[in-house]
Amino acid sequence: MKFSAVLLAAGNSSRTGVFAPLLKLAGQTLVAHCALLFGQAKVNDIIVVAGHRYDEVVGEARRFGLKCTYNPDYAEGFLASIRQGAGSLAKTAGFFILPVSVPLVRPATIAALTAAFDGKTIILPRFAGETGYPLLFPASLLKALVDYAGGDGLPGFLKTHKSGEIREITVWDRGVLLDADSTEDFTVFADHLARRAIGERSEALALAGLLMAEK
Repeated sequence: MKFSAVLLAAGNSSRTGVFAPLLKLAGQTLVAHCALLFGQAKVNDIIVVAGHRYDEVVGEARRFGLKCTYNPDYAEGFLASIRQGAGSLAKTAGFFILPVSVPLVRPATIAALTAAFDGKTIILPRFAGETGYPLLFPASLLKALVDYAGGDGLPGFLKTHKSGEIREITVWDRGVLLDADSTEDFTVFADHLARRAIGERSEALALAGLLMAEK
């Protein structure tokens, strides 16, 4: 089953005060971390949605052989970029949506989301009681997402769907919640990345809970 990914890298990073897509973490830009994530998860159809500092983002994306598309309405927020990226996808069973400001998701989480995929339901990861990224959409909702004209952006679109059309799955990956809201977050990112091989205590507890639930 073929999956695609839409990486959102069009905004001007007004929350962080620096341009997050090209900021380096452990020697790699956030665009690179997201590209490597999906490459490791065998998701090879990846589109980067760029806007602010377009040429620089495209140059970085092309280092990894990624496709790019320009969102002229990037100042309008995530949903405009999601529309642009989703509308540029080739034939696919489902597509992930991930802001590049959430760069430390584990490949195991991508595998868990695809394992839960049924071709009809929107799948969201949940860690420690909070919903994070990436989201996995079935291709059947691509047109509805591109055409959505309601308010409140992506949350507004999700509210138009019944609870049975959205499924949250518990994961043991704190990375689904680590979003670059400020420059201080990059210290948290670096600490998390340094401990990634062994995991954090909260992740160990979440993993133990998942294993117990399977028995």
